[in-house]
Amino acid sequence: MPRLDHRPSLERVRAARADAYPELGDVIDALCAGVEALAAGQPLPPETQAVLARRQLIKTRYPKSDR
Repeated sequence: MPRLDHRPSLERVRAARADAYPELGDVIDALCAGVEALAAGQPLPPETQAVLARRQLIKTRYPKSDR
């Protein structure tokens, strides 16, 4: 009897990951603010920290597989 694979397909995982990320412009703005802060010897601003935290959450929630 064939085994059923209930794992999401790679295409669905990729689509879910892409949908979960913030808009590219928002990411660029937050990263630029972070670079400027680091260059000035300041800590990362909250918007940069939020983008980094959201990125990690997405990577945890929708892990890439080697299928």
